[in-house]
Amino acid sequence: MEPGARIYVAGGDRMVGSAIVRALRASGCERVEHGRDDEDPAALLAGVEYLFIASGRAHGIQANIEAPADIMVENLFFECPLIRAAHEAGVRKLVYVASSCCYPRDCPQPMAPSAIFSGPPEPTNHAYSMAKLAALSLCQAYRRQYGDRFLVVIPATPFGTGDDFDPRSSHVVAALMRRLDEARALGSPTFSVWGSGRPRRDFVFADDLADALVFLMTACDGEEVVNVATESDLSIAALAEAVREVVGYTGEIRFDTTKPDGAPVKILDTQVIQALGWSRRTPLRDALQRTYDWYRRQAVASV
Repeated sequence: MEPGARIYVAGGDRMVGSAIVRALRASGCERVEHGRDDEDPAALLAGVEYLFIASGRAHGIQANIEAPADIMVENLFFECPLIRAAHEAGVRKLVYVASSCCYPRDCPQPMAPSAIFSGPPEPTNHAYSMAKLAALSLCQAYRRQYGDRFLVVIPATPFGTGDDFDPRSSHVVAALMRRLDEARALGSPTFSVWGSGRPRRDFVFADDLADALVFLMTACDGEEVVNVATESDLSIAALAEAVREVVGYTGEIRFDTTKPDGAPVKILDTQVIQALGWSRRTPLRDALQRTYDWYRRQAVASV
C-alpha cells in the first residue's frame, strides 16, 4: 500500500479494527479512516483504495445461545452490503476478517481452509457462524466472477486492549479477566469456570493480528482463506491459570461441568502465513498483562 493511498477500516472503533488503524499509522500510511457501522456503504467507500472489514461482533457462549437472531443480523446485514459496495466502488483490495467459527464443530485438527463447509458448525454459535460463512462466500464469489482481490482471513480467538468486558457479551479471555479481577477484589475463596476446562483453543493478541492483516494486504493475493494464529494451543483450564497469574487471584478455580463446553478443539493450521514469513511479536503472558493493564485503567476511569 502506498503511503498516500486511501484506506478504510470497517469496525475501526472496536478492538481488532482499532488495532489495524494503529498498525497502519505506525507503518506510515497517511490516509487511514474509519467510521460507524450504520453509515451508507456506497458513500462510505467512495474513493477508498484498500478496505479492511473487521466489523463483525463476536460473543461468548451465553450470548450466542440467548440472542442468535440479533447476532446473525448484526453481522450478516452489515458485512455483506459492505462487500458488495467494495466491488461497486472498485476497491483495489479487501481483507475480510472472518472467524474460526466458520470451521465445522468436528473439524480435523489443526483446522485447514480445505475443511470449511465440510460439516455443521458448533451448535452454540450456529447463527454467528452462518453469517460469517455468508460473507466469506461472498468475497470468494466476487473474486471468481469479477476477479476482485478480496482476501478472507480467519484468526484465532482475538483479545487485547479495547476488548469487550461486558459480562453479557464478552469472549473467554475478557470474561475470565473481569470475573477473576472481581473475585480477587472480593477475596472470594473459589472461582467457577463454565464447562470442564478441557476444550483447547488458540488465541491471538489484537495487535499481533492487526500486524498480520496489514502484512497480508500486501503479501498475499490468492483465493485461499488464510489462517492467523499463534500456536498457543491452550486448554481453557490453562488459560484460566494464566489469567489468574496476571490478575493476582489466589483462590481455587473450579469447573462447572453442568455448563456447555462449546467445540472441543479449535486450533488453526497456519502453514500459509508462516510460509509467507509472518510470526507473532507478543508472548502470551505479555499480551495478557497489557490487556489487564488496559482493563484496570478503564475501570479506574469509570469510577
